[in-house]
Amino acid sequence: MRKLLESFRIPDKEKELIIVIAKRIIEEKEKIMCSLLEEKKNKTKNIESEMERIKKSMLLLREPTLIAEYEKERMLLNNNKNEVEESMKILEI
Repeated sequence: MRKLLESFRIPDKEKELIIVIAKRIIEEKEKIMCSLLEEKKNKTKNIESEMERIKKSMLLLREPTLIAEYEKERMLLNNNKNEVEESMKILEI
């Protein structure tokens, strides 16, 4: 960032201020992203536990169409979990 700022005719004090502000913005963005990902993880966990409860109920009923619906929802949930994990990996980089 310093090299980029050096290409402009900006006083050094202002360059330093720009760098400090940019760092704060990046830190706040990371905090917000982590918070959103944590919220998404929690929702995923709640959905998983609810789906397990539903699965147990369906198994008691032995209804094939309900089991098929459950499997469909489980696949969608797994896709959601994969997205969360990929987002976490991106943030770690």
